[in-house]
Amino acid sequence: MNRYFSRRRITKEDMPSTTRFQIKGGEGELHTLIASERARVKRSEVTEIPIEPVSVPLNRLIVPCGYVRHPLGNTVSVGEEEVKDVDQKRYIQHVAFLPFKYGEVQEEDIVGVVDFIPIESA
Repeated sequence: MNRYFSRRRITKEDMPSTTRFQIKGGEGELHTLIASERARVKRSEVTEIPIEPVSVPLNRLIVPCGYVRHPLGNTVSVGEEEVKDVDQKRYIQHVAFLPFKYGEVQEEDIVGVVDFIPIESA
């Protein structure tokens, strides 16, 4: 059994970048969010951390996974340079990271996981 929730530093070698799962009406995906550079963080100060770009499939709702976290804090939001509709090609390029400890996120650390849930656009 893989243990993703940890108090130790987790890197991209520790878990797969994509995991598929079944949900009613479709198939979802879990994607890891990997820091692309080092970032110093201060407790209770939200910090934007660049990540390796993650391609978001069309018509997917992005839901941060609350179970997987970095030892210094949690990813509370994800984003890209401009906001786009769900039926357009999107890439996650950075995360908003809320630390509960002082420290430094290292390059290639996993800073969180997101779920891609299929939806129908109106």
